Amino acid sequence: MPAYFETGMFAHEAAWHGMGNVVDFYPGTWKEARKLAELNWDAVAAPAYEFSGLDSKGKITWDAEVAVSGAYRAMTGKQRIVRNDTGATIGVPGINYEIIDHNAIGEIVEALNTDPNVKYETLVVLEGGAHIVAVIRLDEPRQIQSGRKKDSSLTLPYVALSTRHDGTGACKALATSVRIVCANTARAADWEAEGNGTVFTFRHARSWRERIPEAQQALAGARSAFHDYVDFAEHMMTVKFGDLDIERFLELWMPIGVAGDSKRRVQTVLDARGTYLNILNSDTCAGIVGTGYGAYQAATEWADHYAHPGASQDSYVTRQLIDTSRVKRSAARYIRELSAIA
Repeated sequence: MPAYFETGMFAHEAAWHGMGNVVDFYPGTWKEARKLAELNWDAVAAPAYEFSGLDSKGKITWDAEVAVSGAYRAMTGKQRIVRNDTGATIGVPGINYEIIDHNAIGEIVEALNTDPNVKYETLVVLEGGAHIVAVIRLDEPRQIQSGRKKDSSLTLPYVALSTRHDGTGACKALATSVRIVCANTARAADWEAEGNGTVFTFRHARSWRERIPEAQQALAGARSAFHDYVDFAEHMMTVKFGDLDIERFLELWMPIGVAGDSKRRVQTVLDARGTYLNILNSDTCAGIVGTGYGAYQAATEWADHYAHPGASQDSYVTRQLIDTSRVKRSAARYIRELSAIA
């Protein structure tokens, strides 16, 4: 089993790795989704200790029988976050870190799940339980088109909720759009801003519950952002983006650099450009080639599937639905500039 993925629930369609529980329906409640995802444990606080036993030379004393010998003392200002099923340590954050447990996450998700068109799509446990991701689908598909140009794929709005139990990140609900044919994603509307109604953050502090009313606005924000994204996409469909434009775009987006770059780096960039061009001329971009929208969709597909060739494929969920990739934002910016779109 990949180290990154532990358990999960997927509605109707299996994940790329073929693991997890695939069901042919959408769970009706958080409790049901949690059961299907085997999220039958919770995160709890425990004391944190540090080793303080050193020999006369200031070195740790090792013992073949007990691994180390010496004294342990409570860590000042720290706590351990552990799983209540195995006792495994998930993280060691500061003492002011407030756990948002799985029942509480359910409160947030249920606050979003108040509309008949909202469906539980995915719930996954990653990194040994340190990262929990829930994906809610707004069943309101759109097909991007303008004049004779038409995207062969449907695009759907989603709300993704991500939280970490290890103290390295907040609990966030964010809007994103997914183009189904190649499962590539884009943050809806304004990719540069997090204060535009498409991202809601719940800090791991005692005041996090005060933000639940804002979470209830996330659905409306997601729909609004998705409509803005559709307007942007349909406008980009009207923009002619030919071979010369693609060449200029790649020079900006995938620059080879200055004289002195190693041959290996130059070849890496050339290979990446070649992959992008292959995507642009593949079936996934059928009907949208030669437009600014097509150039952008090829960029997001490259970012989702090829931008991290050396990274573990187990990070796929995070890269696609949670990562606010600068690669995608820069692609949108350069295409806007080259298309003279304000």
